[in-house]
Amino acid sequence: MQCIYGRSAVSVDWRRLVLCLSQPYPLPSSQDLLTALSSMRATLDGRNNKMITREEYMSVPIWLDERADEDRNARLKPFFFELFKDNLCDTLDYMNMLMVLCSSPDGQEGFFKALSIIKGEPITSSSDTDIALSELQKVINFGATESAPFHESLQEIYDRVGGGGGEKGGGGGEKGGGDSISTLPLSSLIQDTSLLRLINACNQYHLPDVVSVVIPCPPSMEPRLPTSE
Repeated sequence: MQCIYGRSAVSVDWRRLVLCLSQPYPLPSSQDLLTALSSMRATLDGRNNKMITREEYMSVPIWLDERADEDRNARLKPFFFELFKDNLCDTLDYMNMLMVLCSSPDGQEGFFKALSIIKGEPITSSSDTDIALSELQKVINFGATESAPFHESLQEIYDRVGGGGGEKGGGGGEKGGGDSISTLPLSSLIQDTSLLRLINACNQYHLPDVVSVVIPCPPSMEPRLPTSE
């Protein structure tokens, strides 16, 4: 696990590990995830929770259904329910499932997929939409197994970026309690190197190639051609 997740890894969410071992499977785009989120919310019929039943889940069209012509893909949808369900009541926290399925071989891309779910709109590193500090905090904290090794808080990053690197209050960001800035354009935030390091440290959105480590390719068995010697 340290070979895959880094020497600092002390624990691994078993669901994430099983998900890694399930590769390859169709990776969802941000829009795929948002469409699934909207459809799953619609099944709640006024219920104020994030849990849906097996029947409700199977009735919701998601990106896997579009690729269900292959037998393996057809089995993935019920498999994901089994992987993420609450065993006590046979229901699914669909928000948790979709956040985990943001994982991508490119961890930064996975991070912005997760931010898309929290924000409710497709977001990439080049988006110019405003991002609330609370939204970014939810993405950073979700599924984290250890604290990021940074001394600077997210609030301090917002205040510095919003203040143009100097005094607080500039940059058009919204202020919360006191003089702290709580909302800034992503295009401004993404220029901050401390925030980029924080994003890249969110390994929970990186989908490592576990299969190649656990099941390495066997050496070639092709016979060697004779040489002129």
